[in-house]
Amino acid sequence: MQTQTAHVATLIAGVVAVATLAGEPSSKDGESREDKAKSDELTAEEVLANPLDEQAYSNTKRCLGTSRYRRVEIIGNRALVFHGYRRDAWLNVLPRGCPGLRPDMVLVLEQEGLRLCALDRFSALPRGGGMATAFCSLGAFEHMTTEQAQVRSDALLAAQRSRMARRTLRSAAPEENNAQERQGAP
Repeated sequence: MQTQTAHVATLIAGVVAVATLAGEPSSKDGESREDKAKSDELTAEEVLANPLDEQAYSNTKRCLGTSRYRRVEIIGNRALVFHGYRRDAWLNVLPRGCPGLRPDMVLVLEQEGLRLCALDRFSALPRGGGMATAFCSLGAFEHMTTEQAQVRSDALLAAQRSRMARRTLRSAAPEENNAQERQGAP
């Protein structure tokens, strides 16, 4: 009982202290805390003129209930899109990619309970049979519309194709140099 009384007394003392400070001027020029707070408020124009980073607007979740999606689309070897009902979708960018993962494969998701979470493992099997991919890990689930997911998927695939093209050019460059040297080109 004494402990409860001590907690209540501490709480009351804190409320009285805050109430006392709120009524006092916070600066030498006599401006109260309330007036200072009003002058610090941003207008709508200021907020729109200085948008936050894209990450501040993202709606990511660590887990996704299995009843929330109806199919999974493989986007290259770096991402999955979990298509839900209506126009809901969740983009899952794989933290380390998944070597060998292709869009024509069937996913084998390992889950505990009724949800998938970041770092849960999965593998994929070719539709006609064959070797499964190594185990890969899921990333966080970013909620978006199916249209937004399509745009992001296209961008991810374009970036992957660009990386592959650069690798191809780099691997072809030594062969070109050797051919020029054999022909006596400077």
